[in-house]
Amino acid sequence: MAYCLHRSLFLRRSGRNLLSTRLFHTSKIKCTPKHYSHAKEDVIAYSKFRKELSESRFQFQKELRAHQEMSMEEFNAQAAEEGRLEREAEEKVLETNRVELERMACKREEMIERRKNRREEKFIRGTGARGAWEEKRTERKEEEVAQVQNACSSFITMENLEEKIQEIVDNEIEYNFALSTTGKIIIS
Repeated sequence: MAYCLHRSLFLRRSGRNLLSTRLFHTSKIKCTPKHYSHAKEDVIAYSKFRKELSESRFQFQKELRAHQEMSMEEFNAQAAEEGRLEREAEEKVLETNRVELERMACKREEMIERRKNRREEKFIRGTGARGAWEEKRTERKEEEVAQVQNACSSFITMENLEEKIQEIVDNEIEYNFALSTTGKIIIS
């Protein structure tokens, strides 16, 4: 059975290693080899982090000492050079951005043109289909109008009112009748 180290063991408080305190005694934490491999990876990762941190701290201190030793004229010259390099880099980025925007604008115009052409083609195709549909619709409406005119011929109007009255008087209809259970009319 292997013993694993907990992450909190690597923390330091006021210069003392927590590993030496009674609270984090490792002999009481028992782990399987699987857990031990994870703890080992954590130890490796933490030591790598500490190494990188100390290297970057050393690099920063080195640059700081170099700046402090530099004379004011050298510092101004170096700052001017850095400013010039930054402006050149910024101009390069702006130029790249401008070129990309122009490319995108051309692409957008092409896309708008394609959409416009597709809409026109669809409209042209649709007008042909719409024309046929309109013709069929007109024919149906004409048939409906003819049917209504035929039905209207039996309507009573002011011109044929006298004729209809005479026709009704001549062809008297008896509405006073009864129906049998079979539905036959029994005239009274």
